[in-house]
Amino acid sequence: MGDTTMLKAFSKMPSIYRAVVLIVGAPGVGKHQLAKALVAAGNQPPLQVRTVTHLPLPEETQSRRPRIDFVIFMVDQTNRQSFMTVKQSLQFLDLTYMMGKICFVLTQVNNTICRSVSFGAIRQLADNCRSQLLCCNMQNAEELKCTAHQLIYKLYSSVGLKSNVTDLLIECTKAAKPAENSVTL
Repeated sequence: MGDTTMLKAFSKMPSIYRAVVLIVGAPGVGKHQLAKALVAAGNQPPLQVRTVTHLPLPEETQSRRPRIDFVIFMVDQTNRQSFMTVKQSLQFLDLTYMMGKICFVLTQVNNTICRSVSFGAIRQLADNCRSQLLCCNMQNAEELKCTAHQLIYKLYSSVGLKSNVTDLLIECTKAAKPAENSVTL
């Protein structure tokens, strides 16, 4: 894996006029629905959403590509290939994204009969990346809108547009949380 195929958070200067989100997921997981909901929910600064089926991104578009501020990985719980695509794509993501610049969105959670990926495996993947895992029913417009607003808030805090909230503060808060089995005196 060459250095040019790795998606790096700080390889380009940020734009103060827009935030750029990349949604990664296998075909059919609802990337375009989520992209439309994000654009409808985000207003300041303008939001640009790009979708891809997997990483790495093509090298030939590297010079024209804007800085990616936030990456959303979508997993369909009824599609094992979507989980494998996300897992393989993580290899091409620089570790600097693991500090609050990624999020996992899990779809088809209510479809208990057709599950091909366990919730525990997806939760473990999100935990390994120190990332949040959101569950969303893509057929429910209100739930999709709520998920989009949660992602917008996370995006704006990760690019420094929310006052008094930063990725580092969120990470420190997670690290300072006592373990469930610990005893405090």
